[in-house]
Amino acid sequence: MKTKVLFAPHNDDEALFASYIIYEEKPLVVICFDSYIQPWTNWRERREESKKAMNVLGAKVEFLGLNDKTATKKDLENAMKKYKADKVWACTGSHKHHKWLGDLAWKLFPNPWIYSTYNGDDLHVETMWEIMPTFEEREIKKVTLSCYKSQLEKNKPHFDAVIGGSEYYVSKADM
Repeated sequence: MKTKVLFAPHNDDEALFASYIIYEEKPLVVICFDSYIQPWTNWRERREESKKAMNVLGAKVEFLGLNDKTATKKDLENAMKKYKADKVWACTGSHKHHKWLGDLAWKLFPNPWIYSTYNGDDLHVETMWEIMPTFEEREIKKVTLSCYKSQLEKNKPHFDAVIGGSEYYVSKADM
């Protein structure tokens, strides 16, 4: 049996940017950083939201438990090294944790698939490698995103920017 792992930097990134991949491929989803930055929530609540969302998508989830305030790129690399997989997904984007994941996936795994998160502050994602959702996938993503109660009020623009839209891969040259 082939092993599949999808790395997501923070709780909700897996659903915001990789719902269609998770729904179709059913990888083990690994959330890397626990939230200590957001004063309106905590890492326990965020983990529960990810568990509910991944249940909707039919995927298992694990948590590396790295602190989003203090963890280094080396901490992330050491934690990612324990995973062996035939197929790996990781993200890239303008946030440092997102970029670290893409960089480390290329370093640690042969031919990882890199999905894109936001580049810059305009909440826009677009590359030439578009994942076009079916109607069913769009509806499942809406239900999945509704699991993130702690984020829906405070970070609603992030959710509005992706709901119903495509998801995107990037090539190594795009990074």
